[in-house]
Amino acid sequence: MADLTKEEKAKLQQNESEDNTYRKQLDKYFSNKMPVHEIINVCSTPNILKILKSTAKKIVLNQNELKNSMANTKLSKNHTEGHKISKDEIYKLSSSIRKPIVVLKGNVRNINSVVLLTDLVNLNGENVIVPIALDRQNGKISNVSTMYGKKNLSNYLTANISDILAINIKKADMFADIGVQFPKSIHDTVVCYDDSIAYTLKNVKYPEKNLIEQANVSQKSEVISDLNFAEVFEPETSTNDAILHEKAEVFYDLSDMGTTANNIDYKKVFELYSESAKADDATALNNLGCCYINGEGTDRSIQKAIECFERAAALKNSLAVVNLGKCAAVGCGVAKDPERAFELYRQAANMGSPLAYRMLAECYLNGVGTNKDVSKAADCLRQAETVKNKPLSLEEKLLQAERKANAANENNKQQRKEKSQNVSKSI
Repeated sequence: MADLTKEEKAKLQQNESEDNTYRKQLDKYFSNKMPVHEIINVCSTPNILKILKSTAKKIVLNQNELKNSMANTKLSKNHTEGHKISKDEIYKLSSSIRKPIVVLKGNVRNINSVVLLTDLVNLNGENVIVPIALDRQNGKISNVSTMYGKKNLSNYLTANISDILAINIKKADMFADIGVQFPKSIHDTVVCYDDSIAYTLKNVKYPEKNLIEQANVSQKSEVISDLNFAEVFEPETSTNDAILHEKAEVFYDLSDMGTTANNIDYKKVFELYSESAKADDATALNNLGCCYINGEGTDRSIQKAIECFERAAALKNSLAVVNLGKCAAVGCGVAKDPERAFELYRQAANMGSPLAYRMLAECYLNGVGTNKDVSKAADCLRQAETVKNKPLSLEEKLLQAERKANAANENNKQQRKEKSQNVSKSI
């Protein structure tokens, strides 16, 4: 461990601490000292699931699923049959799911889920499958749905190669002995890693990195996987919980709001976007839609969000078109329609949106609304970088200046109105 970084050593210590907590809970369960409703904490969300966009803090296991997974031992008066997984293997679960052999898409309808193929084995010598329902209870936890040995593993993997999201390139070699041949192109379409993913990301190879190298594009794009088609919607410039939209300056001066980047007054943000949207400002309408769909500064309303996105799209706001595409891709507020999502992304790309090109790349990589085509995905990523680095035209610069001037005028009018009202009140 001498060559590990401070952060990597800390992550290993955290893993060990979590494993100890998990083992203690199992000890309590097997000694019949665990309250019937207690949930078993397996571990915090492992790196591989974070890469695949899981937002939950931890993975849990309920007692019923543990019973169903166990070997044929008498666990209770009415329960003697299980999935033939021994205690010793159950104790290894937390460690094993941090570095699974393969991660595949889950097939449970309307549930965001993945299936982990692990190096655990049941009493029949079969590798154990661990389906996990992601981001349950408002995104706070992911839970192990079941555990069972997989019969005919070679047939299962061969039939589901297109559903693979990530693969342990070291462990996957073992499948050559049972007749599973992964295509050479799999490294271009899935996340690749080794056992070190349990404590570091330095050996992870992302699919878009390989694609970008093919396209001679230098800068790295977003992680590409089907799980990116989640209810995540884009304000006028990318943001997170710590940073307000850069172009919000068009609508308000952050310094006048009495807030900081780490303490955002979303209610005030919503009010300001609403005022600007009344004047059919496309950017404000798109961002207002994001407020509605994310429940920031107002009650969540998907219907109102879509109305805002549609108004902004009619005013040629490319990000609003992308957001409508995301709604169609996941069936959020509208019928799920991958083909329409693809067409909306293409429309936004023609309007010059780098994000739209990246979404098109995802569609081509995963066959969403179109045929799979790795070459076209690479072209889209190259276009995304070209458009992103393209300097603003004179017309665009003038439009930006006009927007800021209009915003300043509106702000001055509002200040004069408030000042006048204050004077009236004092009189």
